[in-house]
Amino acid sequence: MKISISYYQRLLCLFFINLAFVLPSFGQPGSNDASFNTIDVGSGGASGSILCMAVQSDGKIVIGGSFTTYNGVARNGIARLNADGSLDATFAPGTGVNGSLQALAIQSDGKIVIGGIFFSYNGTTRANIARVNTDGSLDAGFTPGTGTSSTIYAMSIQTDGKIIIGGTFTTYNGTARNNIARLHTNGSLDTDFNPGTGAGGTGAYIYTTSIQTDGKIIIGGQFTFFNGTARSRVARLNTDGTVDMSFSPGTGANNNLRTSAIQSDGKIIIGGLFTSYNGTARNRICRLNADGSLDAGFNPGSGADNTITISAIQTDGKIIIGGMFTTYNTTAINRLARLNTDGTLDGSFNVGTGANNTIWSGALQSDGKMIIGGLFTTFNGTARTRIARILAAAGGGGSSPAHYFRSIASGNWNVPATWESSPVADFSSGLVSPATLSPDFNASNVSIRAAHTVTVTANMVVDQTTVSTGGNLVVNSGVSLTIQ
Repeated sequence: MKISISYYQRLLCLFFINLAFVLPSFGQPGSNDASFNTIDVGSGGASGSILCMAVQSDGKIVIGGSFTTYNGVARNGIARLNADGSLDATFAPGTGVNGSLQALAIQSDGKIVIGGIFFSYNGTTRANIARVNTDGSLDAGFTPGTGTSSTIYAMSIQTDGKIIIGGTFTTYNGTARNNIARLHTNGSLDTDFNPGTGAGGTGAYIYTTSIQTDGKIIIGGQFTFFNGTARSRVARLNTDGTVDMSFSPGTGANNNLRTSAIQSDGKIIIGGLFTSYNGTARNRICRLNADGSLDAGFNPGSGADNTITISAIQTDGKIIIGGMFTTYNTTAINRLARLNTDGTLDGSFNVGTGANNTIWSGALQSDGKMIIGGLFTTFNGTARTRIARILAAAGGGGSSPAHYFRSIASGNWNVPATWESSPVADFSSGLVSPATLSPDFNASNVSIRAAHTVTVTANMVVDQTTVSTGGNLVVNSGVSLTIQ
């Protein structure tokens, strides 16, 4: 017989299906991706700040920072996540780092170079830099000796595999290197890259490095000269470490840089705490021409009201920025925004109330979605503990599915009369049909991913049903599904 709502009530049975269904272009650009780390309802995520991250070619995400757990599992300073935001247990760093990670970069072979402020990795001495195998173990083939004398903040890998590092250090393995060095693939110092006295000035450090297609290196941070040449907070280096004199920033930025990104046309986005560039007002962001001059065609208006810490350029040329700001060109927008190619705010990217605290790191996925990390615990009012994924970051339509399934029920799926009101069930491994579900499920939450199928084998009435792109809800012949 057909099951009615009153029958549910008599049996105290409540069934609610919310298999998130997003048709093409339904996902609002800038909104939180609810399918990412669905266990995070305020108690998941990272226990401390996520300060750096990178996306692997297989879609897995490596994160670093000052945390000691992820989703309640011990992970000291480094973890790898599956593409859905859950912890990847196959990446086992042991005790990890005994400090914090500030920078990381993934090699073409999948190994991960990490930098920051730490003195060991899984109990083995490593001073502020190490390389990790794809399984999370320390790569003993990367031998930095005594490493750096202080913190590494920036890291970039050249096409030949050599590694550029920047930070606050004055030596690398006992050799003088002021705030910048280049390493061979085995971790030894590359003496062919000679920065001379390097980045200097009061409280000097290098916080961002970006490598151009010609191999030249954009550096930014807090410095006022490089190897004796006046360069305020931004410079370009030749491949041998000398200052590129064809890049002329004039008086440069009047305060520190925290991020840089190179466009496909060679122009350079820089962000930080500065309020002018070469004497022209530019609040926390500007774009430079390839010769270092200010690009007047990029006009942010009054710009950001506080530090910009991350920047990422989409395939369509739009720019994602994040940081500490709460307005952009007088428009309220909390810590994450997208800009048009001319520097104006992209109003189609709607973050709602945005992040409730600083965004320190970010990475674009190949599908255009944006992973962000930092100190925040909510995004647009939803619990997201220091990491979130933002939908439709690339814009231009397409689907932005939230691939999950939620129910409030317990009992035997094949016998509706046994369903009872209960806590939400959890099938995080993606179980897909009544035949495979436990008859007596009772856990904290449920997640049935896209590419799976939920099959209805008995008559039922539900309050709401939505079906996700890539997911299937099948009603067998001879039974009914009534939606009220």
